[in-house]
Amino acid sequence: MKTIVRLEPAWVDFKPQPPPPLPPLPHEGETEEERRARLATDAETIARAKAIKDSKAVLGAKIAAGPYGSANRRKSHWDYVLVEMRWMASDFAAERDWKLAAARRMGSECAAAKGTPERRDLESEATEEGKKRCTAVAREVAAFWKKAWSRALEKPVPSAATLVPEKKPAAADGGDGGGGGDAAAVKRE
Repeated sequence: MKTIVRLEPAWVDFKPQPPPPLPPLPHEGETEEERRARLATDAETIARAKAIKDSKAVLGAKIAAGPYGSANRRKSHWDYVLVEMRWMASDFAAERDWKLAAARRMGSECAAAKGTPERRDLESEATEEGKKRCTAVAREVAAFWKKAWSRALEKPVPSAATLVPEKKPAAADGGDGGGGGDAAAVKRE
């Protein structure tokens, strides 16, 4: 078979070489006893490889299960801290999403309004009247508490020490003072 390959600037004839013959198998010409020994060695090697693969699978399962004995131990303070941290992270993420959605909604409403104020109608006038009434009630409540505070400053509430009655001295038990009643008779100010 002759193949012509074009090379710049001339044509060259190229004749491919046949592949070299394969080397002989290492176990050609072996006896039956050598063959059995070779197969036994191969079986041992395969069994060791399978045992290593199984031990790696068991180790991987242990690693995936988590720390040793974690299912049997009681929760510590740090476990509760980690649970709280996970909760706070999800809560902060939810709040961030909520704020972004609220900002997006307000922005779209502002863009839709195009800077023009809303029309005042009967409902908005009723709302204004309700606001005025609420303001008047709030002023009355503030005046009440201002008056109550000024009364409290004029006549302060007595302390707990003055509200608790003094303990009476214990009956004399011979006058030696060993009855323990003297310590109870100390006045508080």
